[in-house]
Amino acid sequence: HFDLYGRTLRFSGAVLPHPSFNNDASCGHGAGANPNKVLSSLDCSATDVNGLCNGASPLDTNGHGSHTASTSGGNTLTSSAVPAPPIPAGFTSISGVAPCANLRIYKVCPGQSCPGADIQAGLNSVLLHGGVNVVNFSISGGQTPWSDNDRRKLDLVNANVLVAASAGNTSTTVPNPVGQVNHRGPWVMSVAASTHDAQASGLVSASGPGTPPANALNLAMSKGSNSPNGSSQNNIPIRHFLGQGTAEGCTAGEDNAPANLPAFPAGFFNGAVALIHRGTCPFTKKITNAFNAGAAFVIIRNNQATAISMNTAGQPAVPAYSIEQTQGDSLVAFVDANPTTATVNLDIVAGNVLANFSLRGPTPAPLADLQKPNITGPGVSILAVTTDPSGYGVLSGTSMSSPHLAGAATLVRKIHPTWSVPEVISALQTTAVRVGRKDSVVTAWDWDDVGSGGVDLTKAARAKPVNFGSYGTACLDTSKCEVL
Repeated sequence: HFDLYGRTLRFSGAVLPHPSFNNDASCGHGAGANPNKVLSSLDCSATDVNGLCNGASPLDTNGHGSHTASTSGGNTLTSSAVPAPPIPAGFTSISGVAPCANLRIYKVCPGQSCPGADIQAGLNSVLLHGGVNVVNFSISGGQTPWSDNDRRKLDLVNANVLVAASAGNTSTTVPNPVGQVNHRGPWVMSVAASTHDAQASGLVSASGPGTPPANALNLAMSKGSNSPNGSSQNNIPIRHFLGQGTAEGCTAGEDNAPANLPAFPAGFFNGAVALIHRGTCPFTKKITNAFNAGAAFVIIRNNQATAISMNTAGQPAVPAYSIEQTQGDSLVAFVDANPTTATVNLDIVAGNVLANFSLRGPTPAPLADLQKPNITGPGVSILAVTTDPSGYGVLSGTSMSSPHLAGAATLVRKIHPTWSVPEVISALQTTAVRVGRKDSVVTAWDWDDVGSGGVDLTKAARAKPVNFGSYGTACLDTSKCEVL
């Protein structure tokens, strides 16, 4: 049983009442001398005379803290849980990375901001509680490690506490992720975000007839929220139905679509990719109508120059992906010029694709020789606990990838309790998956994107200490590592 204190520092703090945080008999929580699942849940807006958080409102109010806590250490839940989780097809349960871990929760963000005093109180409380092995810090910021919160985290590392922290996300004030990575303290594990194997990304390229134009090649696609993964294939027909205007794929008389809107002809997309414009009706309706007309794959092109996150709840079992406006305009121009002969190649990649929002290196001076981020973990479309009425929700961000690494570190520390913080980090990094792709999906990711690569729990705990004599001891997987 993972009764290790894999505790987490929360963005918006304390967790919601939820079966993910109840005592689990199969883990021994609260039985006999075993501690409860949640050891404490504290509001750090105030402290007692000893500096321990003791504010009046520890309850999570926006779901972020509950999501990250359940990602790192939420219980194993089946359909018998109340509320029941939306278990993905092919599985019988969901859980956090270290489901039997115990948690201490520190609310350091009372609203949309995180006061420095609250953060410091939370970090101090970790030390005051003692016995903590891993901290998750799903909060952005930290680019001057000797004068920001990373310096306080050095005190945790010196107390043998491993700290995983979010590398940070793009925003209106930080639109370009390059060189903006957060948490540059070399003692902190800064975590980038990438896709997991159920979140397949892809490329679509026009393949014929003739020589397709360059602007119709290697167009990045993002999978819909409820879409099955597509498969890579070459020279598949692609069709675009003309005559529906801006209500492409909609049903006549519904969702403000014209009452005389022509439907897709029966069999129009048989065995082909359906190319459809966004607008007027929900994504799921467009996908359903294309599927009913024989589509083997659906691509919805955006109608505005922004990123598209396609909610396809309730869609039929057909791969459904989106592409951005400029790319979609290029592809539809090629298809319309070749309405009966146009074909495309589909390149589908399941997992290990860098999230477009993930902040990355290179680390600028005066830390130009410091590699950040250190590693990447799943941070795109992560299902966990939220304030949604269902009790569960999907969120994306480096806030979601960092708790994956906190949970991973918790498991490694349980298996190897004598390993130091640097040894655990070394085990995670030297066994990481090195092969992956940038957010464009076209080219391979590099160390400025993801550090050592994607976390691989099938190998991390199997890493073995190798003695280099006078050079000291490093925790290495001999199939992965290079001796420098």
